[in-house]
Amino acid sequence: MKRVLNIAVSGVSLVVLNQLKTQIISCLPSDIEVHWVNISEQHIDLLLVNKLFFHSSSIQNILSHHVSHYLCLIKVADNGGRIIDDTLSYPLVHLDELNRWLHDYCLNDSSVAKSKVMAEPTSHLEPLDAASIFDNIFNSNNGFIQVYDEKGFLVLIDTATDRIWANSEIPMLRFNNTIHQSYATSQFIQETISHQRTEDLYVGLWKILDRSITLNVPQVQLSQYFKLHIWPQLPAGSVRKDLFKLSACFAEGANIQMVADHLELSHQRIFHFIAIAQLLRMGQCIEPHEAKFIAPQQTIEEAKVNKISGFFGKLRKKLGL
Repeated sequence: MKRVLNIAVSGVSLVVLNQLKTQIISCLPSDIEVHWVNISEQHIDLLLVNKLFFHSSSIQNILSHHVSHYLCLIKVADNGGRIIDDTLSYPLVHLDELNRWLHDYCLNDSSVAKSKVMAEPTSHLEPLDAASIFDNIFNSNNGFIQVYDEKGFLVLIDTATDRIWANSEIPMLRFNNTIHQSYATSQFIQETISHQRTEDLYVGLWKILDRSITLNVPQVQLSQYFKLHIWPQLPAGSVRKDLFKLSACFAEGANIQMVADHLELSHQRIFHFIAIAQLLRMGQCIEPHEAKFIAPQQTIEEAKVNKISGFFGKLRKKLGL
């Protein structure tokens, strides 16, 4: 029976991650089966984490409760592979010190599980409010921000130039309730920019959020009023028509219930549209007197009332009433 070693890596680019995986496996004996797990795993035998993120609250929480051993990662210009005070320099040129460290700390029976079945991963990233995360993302003082979840890196965001770089290895990328954000290092920024495709920030985030139906987003009531300040760049396809109609109604400022009745769209669809617009700073709730949109049917009814009122007004005038 093979012994299992759960290893997680956090805070490095995909290129560095793949290099580390290959080099670590080459240091381990053949009877060790490595399970590459995310940082939300119930038990992690070894966590390798970018030193710049080591003191973050989420990493410290994981280290306190779920990690047996760890190494900080720091990039150096040359002679990578040395381990000093639990810090491993990379790119790894020499593997001797890592080999010895793994055998001394990770390859004993007390720390390596003998198990036929791997435990189901469970999330240990404390859920954060999506609104607070996007507050930080759109804070002009924060520079480059990386967003990640329990499985790793998702997107790199630069609000100064309205650009986003999404992890190309995740098809149909979406956000869930384990997303977190942190400052991105210059090294991480350069590696991500060189390997990921860039996109307009609002186009990219709208597409991701539109797919993120399980994300806890700001809630509104049907009785409230909402105004869209910036129209989303609408995607091709059948969804485009609904988004165009919603944008047209809310661009004037409108009662949410009135728009729902007028367009005959589900409340969930309308709420999701409004939530995305709020998160992306493209619209906000307004006071009733600020709303200008009136459903066409309501306009017709009001015209009829005005016409009847005008008729009786003229009649009273003729009769001297």
